[in-house]
Amino acid sequence: MIKRIIFDLDFTIFNWLDPWSKDFQGFFEANNIELTKEVDEKLEDIFTNYEKNNLYMTSDLISKEIHNAFGVPISPLLMEKYTETRYTCNAELFPNAKETLEYLSSKYEVVALSNWVEEHQEIVLERFGIRKYFKECYYPEKFPMKPHPHSYEKARGEHLPKECMMIGDNVTNDVIAPIACGMNAILFDPFNKHKQVKCNKIKNLIELQEIL
Repeated sequence: MIKRIIFDLDFTIFNWLDPWSKDFQGFFEANNIELTKEVDEKLEDIFTNYEKNNLYMTSDLISKEIHNAFGVPISPLLMEKYTETRYTCNAELFPNAKETLEYLSSKYEVVALSNWVEEHQEIVLERFGIRKYFKECYYPEKFPMKPHPHSYEKARGEHLPKECMMIGDNVTNDVIAPIACGMNAILFDPFNKHKQVKCNKIKNLIELQEIL
């Protein structure tokens, strides 16, 4: 019997419509770095490699990675500018996200497990008016990032693994790893990117109201 629903946030609950470089635009402009496709690809590589090679994520640590990659002296400007964009950045909730969270939170414990820093995620949750649906939110400043087993152990709280359902868009972090820890999992695949992956899968969050 499922008792706790664990949601990923980025590209599961909310969708980012602009490239990474747009979020850091103020920083790049201040350092005379042109926003190009190559810059976006470089940022993507930075974040992907950071998750692979580190257990924890903090603003200071990821800031150092970006500064070093672009050869820019370290300053607080990067995260100051990025924090400002979280209030206005081009993001949106996925269709039926709010309604589904309201429905699920009336039946289960609903929590979030994110690989991005607390301050920025909390801004977006409050901005969209959905923070109230999450009993707890777990962030990587204090706990190892997904797919480390301890992240799922923390997110399940006092419940048994089999009593928890992980839902997210990342095959490794949100399906394979939690299943290996004894949890249930559903892949959120709104753009049909994972046709070849054999697992429980949904395209629209409203489907969860039928499943759960």
